[in-house]
Amino acid sequence: MKVTMMMILTTLTLWSASIANFAQTMGYETVYEKAVAKAKKENKNIMLVMVTHYCPWCRKYERDTLSKKSIRDFVSNKYVTLILNREAKKFPLKFDTPRIPTTFFIDPEGDRLIYKEMGYKNKTEFYEMEKRVRP
Repeated sequence: MKVTMMMILTTLTLWSASIANFAQTMGYETVYEKAVAKAKKENKNIMLVMVTHYCPWCRKYERDTLSKKSIRDFVSNKYVTLILNREAKKFPLKFDTPRIPTTFFIDPEGDRLIYKEMGYKNKTEFYEMEKRVRP
């Protein structure tokens, strides 16, 4: 039993580190309030990616889509990027979601949801989703 608990704790710690590592490497904010302040200052919308530690599709989305140079450059120029762990509950409850990953596009004030789409997106699907955000 102790070995099983240690394995579970080690796995959760590694997954936790992977979200933080992704955020640091990619330049994503990890605190909702900081992202809103930055969005107001830069007059940019926020792109929030909601994930959890245990979600393999979240890691795939981070690794195979969001980490691609073309997407990374595109979103960093157009949005304040934010990645949050749904399990931490450190965000307005209106952005809670039953399915992950979920990508939210939010106004610079952090008040109004512009667009939301659930699930993993490959590069092509990501660009198609982002087109639906624009008026």
